[in-house]
Amino acid sequence: MAGKNFGLKQGQVLFHQGDSSNGMFLIRSGELKVYLEDGESGEELALAMVHQGGMIGEMALFDHQPRSASVKATQDSEITHISNEDFAGLVKQIPKWFTALMITLSGRLRTTNARLKKLEGSGGGLSRDERIRGAVRTMGLLEVVLRVEGVKEGKGYVADFEQIIEQIYRLSADSVEDVDACFAAMKTVKLLVGKENAQKQQQLYVEDRGALKRMVSFISDFEKDSGMACLSKLGVHFLQIANSLVEQIAYDPFTLPVDNVVSEAKKRGLTGIEQVMDVLKVLGVCHKGELAIVKTSDGGVGIKGEKKALKKITKMHVRIEKFVDALGS
Repeated sequence: MAGKNFGLKQGQVLFHQGDSSNGMFLIRSGELKVYLEDGESGEELALAMVHQGGMIGEMALFDHQPRSASVKATQDSEITHISNEDFAGLVKQIPKWFTALMITLSGRLRTTNARLKKLEGSGGGLSRDERIRGAVRTMGLLEVVLRVEGVKEGKGYVADFEQIIEQIYRLSADSVEDVDACFAAMKTVKLLVGKENAQKQQQLYVEDRGALKRMVSFISDFEKDSGMACLSKLGVHFLQIANSLVEQIAYDPFTLPVDNVVSEAKKRGLTGIEQVMDVLKVLGVCHKGELAIVKTSDGGVGIKGEKKALKKITKMHVRIEKFVDALGS
């Protein structure tokens, strides 16, 4: 596997917690420390020491998330950098279920880091975004476990509920309460249902495994493009109003001025809808090929796309909003 070799001096930082990621690092010689940083006190919470032959940052090869901890050399070291591009060729040979499992396991480690940091800090509860990320990890893990333990039934899976939930409890770094909240939220939006078999045993039924996978991918795409805030009532209201206005447009594909959406929102007594530029930016990225952000003839901003695509996107946003609400505050 190709890679780039370089050196680190004692005390030199390889990367900081929160930095964008691009691949992993192999330790050819020397020693590196993995630690969490307290932004206020500057104190360091050591997590691990990595020696010759070890690796750093391998989670990023699978989930491409920002660095979950900081790393620096405790002595002069020689490092090999394996970039995402270097790894891409190898990934094509890895089964999809294994890649999904690695993403889930990397999420477990990131959750552990986050909770360690909370123990060092205020000790407050999980934020809204953390709850969403945890739920996505649980749904991703459910998809993997169902492939192994579930029985295909139409477009979905059916499996013994107790067996599935115990496996997820065992594999997940999230609390039992968080996993239970995710399952309850999935039932609220009908991603899964509970039913009994002929022996009166509780079964877990996922009617459409594709819908579960799309939900995970959809939220992950928004997080990657810093659009988690768009998974909100503001984004839903914007899309719902846009749908109602688009129905009045005779042609398809349509172009709808954003000012029209803002004016209609004000008529309905909705506030904050005018602050939509961040929403539009992320919608344009995450729905590339379906929705486009364009300039209108009068120099304003509009959204362009097909009515069918806008309806599908709005339906997904509404479902996610209900799912997030069901996770609790």
